[in-house]
Parts: sequence; C-alpha cells; structure tokens
Amino acid sequence: MELWTTQRFENDLIVSPFDEQEDRLARKQFTPVDPEVHCNLRVGLEVFVGGPWRVTAAAMPALLESRGRVVNVASGLAFLTPPFSTAYCMSKRGLVGYSDALRAEYGDRVGVTTVYPGYIRAPIHDSAAESGITLEGAVPAESVRDAARTLARAALGSPVRDLATTRRGTVNYALASRAPRRLMDRVIRGQLRRLARRGHFEGSPLARDLATRLLA
Repeated sequence: MELWTTQRFENDLIVSPFDEQEDRLARKQFTPVDPEVHCNLRVGLEVFVGGPWRVTAAAMPALLESRGRVVNVASGLAFLTPPFSTAYCMSKRGLVGYSDALRAEYGDRVGVTTVYPGYIRAPIHDSAAESGITLEGAVPAESVRDAARTLARAALGSPVRDLATTRRGTVNYALASRAPRRLMDRVIRGQLRRLARRGHFEGSPLARDLATRLLA
C-alpha cells in the first residue's frame, strides 16, 4: 500500500509518494539517545527533512514562476527537547533550518511559512504511549481543528513567517526561542522531575533509569 502526501503552492499542486513502511517507522521516533538506533534517525531525517526538501525542489520552477508559497510543518519540539524524542526533535529542528535556508536563497521570490503544532492526539504517539513515555498529561493537548485552521491560514492567508497552532503555543514558543538555553534546560529538567514525582513514568522500562535519577 502506498500513501500520498500533497503540497499546494498557489495554483500548483505537488504530490509526493509516502511509503506505508516509512509511515510506520515515522511513528516510532520516540527513542533514547542510543548509538544503536540508526533506523529511527535515518527515517526521521529522510521523512521529516528529506521529504519536504525533495518536494520543494521539484516544485521550485513553478514556485518561482508563480511567486508561490512553501508551508513546512515543524513542531513545538523544535523549541523544547524532551528525553526519548531524539530523532524527532533533530528532524524538526532540521526542517526549521531548511525553511530558513529557503528564505535566505529565495525569500524575495517565494513565501516560506513554518508551522509549529503542539501535542495532538494522533497515531504518531502510539509507540511512545506503549513505552510509558507519553506526552499525554505532560503537556496541553491541541486539537486537530486548531491545526487544520492554522494550516489553511498558512497556505491561503496573508504571508506569515512562523505560525503556532494556538495562542498558548505562540506565547510559549516566543518565550522558549528567546530564553537562554541553560534556563530552558533547567525548566525541562524541573518539569521532568515533577512528572516523575507524579508517577508519570511508572511502568516504563525506557524511562526507569531517568526517573530514578530525577527522584534521587
């Protein structure tokens, strides 16, 4: 079975094949920093960075001719890096970097909007939940409706450089992008410690060692 992703640039519709196996692997991005986990890193970069790069490159002649627009879907995890999401966070930060490169090279002829959804209840989080490291209860959930509304605005509304999918996200990401990285490390560590005290990681072999150290 083959899935298809589409990207619309003004009057041009670009369709890119998305293999079902890649879809399954893309749902397994929540893994620890482990030198043996090569597959998740490869798929993370290939799907979330390589895919948009290839589709945009194929569409570039039409984009330049029509002065079209590229909409890249990053993530709030491009600003905040929790544990066990190494490949996903790396790939989403990479996509933000790719968007910046597009602006530097073609910003005078092509619009580029980067969208930053937060946590949305979707199958991509299934493997994390099975491992006991779910984002459910750790961060506020956003709705599919908010994400769809934001994507429609990004594609069809007035040009905007960056878009979060909620007002909360807009404020949080603005603060996170401007705060000293050492401060953000402390904030994330503090939140993890609070989650560990509430038993958020109980029953998770993947997070057992981290939870123990957080509570020590």
